[in-house]
Amino acid sequence: MTARLVQVMQNREVPAPARRDAGHLLGRLGWEPEGGLDVWIEIPPGPFLYGEEKERQVIARAYRIGKYPVTNKQFARVIEAHGYNRRECWSAEGWAWRTGTYDSKAPGWLQDQLKNRPPKERDRPFWWGDERLSSPLCPVVGVSWFEAEAYCRWLALEAGLDPDGPAAHRLPTEEQWERAVRGVDGREYPWGNTWDRLRLNCAEWWAGRDLPEWDDLKAWWESQQYKEANPTPTAIAAFPDGAGPAGLWDASGNVWEWCNPRSREEQWYPLRGGSWYTLRRKCRCACRFDDVPGDFSVKVGFRVAFPGPRPSAF
Repeated sequence: MTARLVQVMQNREVPAPARRDAGHLLGRLGWEPEGGLDVWIEIPPGPFLYGEEKERQVIARAYRIGKYPVTNKQFARVIEAHGYNRRECWSAEGWAWRTGTYDSKAPGWLQDQLKNRPPKERDRPFWWGDERLSSPLCPVVGVSWFEAEAYCRWLALEAGLDPDGPAAHRLPTEEQWERAVRGVDGREYPWGNTWDRLRLNCAEWWAGRDLPEWDDLKAWWESQQYKEANPTPTAIAAFPDGAGPAGLWDASGNVWEWCNPRSREEQWYPLRGGSWYTLRRKCRCACRFDDVPGDFSVKVGFRVAFPGPRPSAF
């Protein structure tokens, strides 16, 4: 049964809702891609082309990065280990977010959202109980930057590392993310320079056609087709032909991915990769977006980087 479901999930000719549902069912049956979910890909040092202008940048030190975005199944380990209540899993700013003392410093619009998620309810991702969004193989969503950071710190503690040390797990920098996703040649998408809406989970994939402008996207959101499709994130193994040159999956579309800011003093923290809700131009490797670190969007997840030696457990 699982082999048939994998075929459906990864078949370019199958309609988007059926592919999504096959992945959700596989996750609930306990299936995982070959090698499991905790797979690390090593990125060597060296030059690469970065950003919209394809500027030459250099990765000075090899690092490892998750093959997939962190899934609900992986994130569940932190909840089960009571990581939300362990002070050592949080930075000072993260603990302020967790306990509510951060809220008064947040922008006004976010303060309103945080009222709907008081500290007593910040013990799991915001949409953790939503069946559409909590399938085990789908990227975890509804997590603030601070929650993503806490997951990285928990991984470091589980591996016996100092979570504040130079060898600990962490969110990738934008340069690390783009080098791992894009390769060295400045390509537009992980798979190359030619657009193909069947290689990723984005608005055009769900719509079954190109949506050239913002008005086209808004019209689709209001359409009967959108209501019937009920777009959501998809399983992280749904798009094998969307992988990049280093072997990372799901880096274009599905969920935006939190990255580390250049400075903790910045108000806006970087997001990369686009999402299931966005247009193709937002899913390009060079596209940059951002959000405040305390927000917890339904379109945002993350993956982990690891600059130290290969971990034994995770």
